[in-house]
Amino acid sequence: MIDLNGNNLYFEEIVEDFRFSDDLEILRLGGASFSNDGHTFWAGLCEGVRMSKGLKELDLSEAYIEKPQFLFDCLQSNKSLHTLKLEKVELSGADDKALGQALRFNSTLKYLSLRGSQIGDEGVCAVLGAVKYNTNIRGIDLTEVEITEKGYTKIREVLEKNPSLEYIHFTYVGEHVCTLL
Repeated sequence: MIDLNGNNLYFEEIVEDFRFSDDLEILRLGGASFSNDGHTFWAGLCEGVRMSKGLKELDLSEAYIEKPQFLFDCLQSNKSLHTLKLEKVELSGADDKALGQALRFNSTLKYLSLRGSQIGDEGVCAVLGAVKYNTNIRGIDLTEVEITEKGYTKIREVLEKNPSLEYIHFTYVGEHVCTLL
């Protein structure tokens, strides 16, 4: 496990040592601030996710992700990742669609946390649209994501269509965390 949560990293200092190995199972980069050559770092991270045979958990919560589409493209072909945490990450409409596309084709991801992320109804619908048919995914955390009736309707639809889904956590009317099984 590599846990670099909350660290300020200078990519140039770690680029030579940063390699994905089949032994690396957990990588936590939540809240990390990547400086100097962030684009090169993300490209390397994404390629590592694509090629990894051992990475089970990736935590990018509260990290600034310059080009999340790169990560989501790599997620489509990853064969090992079980848990992806993108808590409190800002995603645009294009990012939401790219994540939905990745979830549609990824065959290993089981748990996705978007807790507190700024994806709204459109993002929720893009993600859940893919989850509706991806029976590998067991749980999704949408707590603190602003969802309207459109999002709740999609949650109900997905739960009806995907019997493998064990839970969806979400905040109802901004007050209570609900879990639907």
